[in-house]
Amino acid sequence: MPNIANILVVDDDPDLVKLFAELFADDDRRVYSANSAEEALGLISSRPVDVVISDVCMAKMNGFELASIIRKDYPEIKIQLVSGQGGYSEYPDNVKDLVRSIINKPFHIRDLLIRVNELIADRS
Repeated sequence: MPNIANILVVDDDPDLVKLFAELFADDDRRVYSANSAEEALGLISSRPVDVVISDVCMAKMNGFELASIIRKDYPEIKIQLVSGQGGYSEYPDNVKDLVRSIINKPFHIRDLLIRVNELIADRS
């Protein structure tokens, strides 16, 4: 049986979540989706997740805050942030490396696929 990668896509835009979920779904990947950071944390606590792809700008809890919690409570999960914004000056210290690796919107789908494949390959 192949080693299935479990990917969680988090964005408050339901259309974008659906697009990403369709993009990443294949025989070697199981894709979950969440429309908020809070919903994402609920999913992470109830099923295996290897990679989280999250928007930075979301209501209530942003992607940096979500990544910080994941890093603290689920250090084995790989994280990729995407954003249509820039110039971030406030974020938790434990996600500084993620600030440098944000994929900015608009982006080529190929670039996101390559990055996610790298994160999947880097699973412990």
